[in-house]
Amino acid sequence: MGTNFYSIPKVEDLKKKRQKLIEQVQSMDISNAGLCEDDFRIHEDGWDRLSPWDEFVNGNSIHLGKRSSGWKFCWNFNDNKYYSNKEELLEFIRSRRVVMNMVKNYNQMNLLKWH
Repeated sequence: MGTNFYSIPKVEDLKKKRQKLIEQVQSMDISNAGLCEDDFRIHEDGWDRLSPWDEFVNGNSIHLGKRSSGWKFCWNFNDNKYYSNKEELLEFIRSRRVVMNMVKNYNQMNLLKWH
């Protein structure tokens, strides 16, 4: 068993996303039966239709990788969705918070020492 590390947004970024969510929910036409039937999926993302809540939670918890029993850290590149090389990875980590197993904050600089 090992320790999983995740990237989560900074508090100020979550506050902005929350405000956008509130504005979108308040502007919904709740009398529209079609929207209700479609679970208020009002935004298109490629083939998917997303609700304001889907947009709010999308990208909030991104698995960075795992460290187990003294083994080297195993990075998860997430199919290059958020970063595709070492420089982009480091920039991504520095721009967000890092948590272990979604429980406590972790110092990003300690994680960066493993590369």
